[in-house]
Amino acid sequence: MDRGKYSMAAGALGMVALVAVGVAAGVSASAEPRVVSSEVHSKIIDPRSPDDTLPSVVDREVFEHIDFDTSHLLADSAKATYWSAESTDGQVCLLVVPHVKHAYAAGTCASPDELRESGLVLAVENPDPELSFATILLPDGASFQAVKGYRALSSVLVEADFAEFMASGDGMRIQADDGPELVIRGFQPGL
Repeated sequence: MDRGKYSMAAGALGMVALVAVGVAAGVSASAEPRVVSSEVHSKIIDPRSPDDTLPSVVDREVFEHIDFDTSHLLADSAKATYWSAESTDGQVCLLVVPHVKHAYAAGTCASPDELRESGLVLAVENPDPELSFATILLPDGASFQAVKGYRALSSVLVEADFAEFMASGDGMRIQADDGPELVIRGFQPGL
C-alpha cells in the first residue's frame, strides 16, 4: 500500500479492521492547474489553538508523512475525535482517534483534487457494533442533508453508523457548491 495515501496504527489491530478510501469516481489527468489543499479544505490554513495538537497516540514515526504543524481539530463525537492535517506532499488527511479502551489512531489522505471530486472516507469496524463507524471528510462548500444513520459533526465532517454506511449501496449524495455531486457509498461485494 502507498504510505502517502493510506496509513493506520492500531494497538488493538487484531480486534479492529480499518478501511480508508477516497470514494466515488477517480480523478483523471488534465491540463488544469494543481489544486492546493487550502482551496478545498481551508481549515488547513486557519490559526491553530492548543486543541489542534494531535495526541501522542498519533505516533510521529508511524504517521511520518503527516505535517503535525498543520493539524486542526474538526470534531469530537461519542465515537471518536477527528483532526485534519496536510501531508508532507500536499495531500489533505483525516486522522481519527476512536474512544476505546486501547487507544489507537488511524488516518487516510487524498490529493486536493480527489477530496474535491470524491470526498474522503475512513471506516472503523470493531467487533462491538457500537464502536464501529464511518467518517466522511467533505470539501469546503459541500452541503449535507440528513440521512438515516448519518450525522453532521461540522460543516465538513459527517459520521455514519457503520451498518447504515455499509448498507448504502445506492450511496448518499452530497452536492458541493463549485463541484460535482459526490456519491458516498458503503463497501459491498462487487462495488
